[in-house]
Amino acid sequence: MTMHKLREYMTAIEGDAVKEEEVYEKLWWGLSKLKMHDEDDFNKMMMKVHCVVYGPHFDEHAAKKAVEKCKMWMVLLVSIGALNNAQV
Repeated sequence: MTMHKLREYMTAIEGDAVKEEEVYEKLWWGLSKLKMHDEDDFNKMMMKVHCVVYGPHFDEHAAKKAVEKCKMWMVLLVSIGALNNAQV
């Protein structure tokens, strides 16, 4: 299926709350499969969706994940000696 076909489906059901909900559930099922297969790609895609909806501003969950990722990199860099003389 192409994105063009998905857009066609979404246009065809616009305004039909029952069909919109059912398509939403089917798409979410597919996304949950992606998350099981490649969580990193899933998270990147969800961040892109977040930016479309809210702009490039973090919500609390995304901010905590970003801080955690930064902490992980700092620990890694310190452990390999890349920051020996820097104040952390």
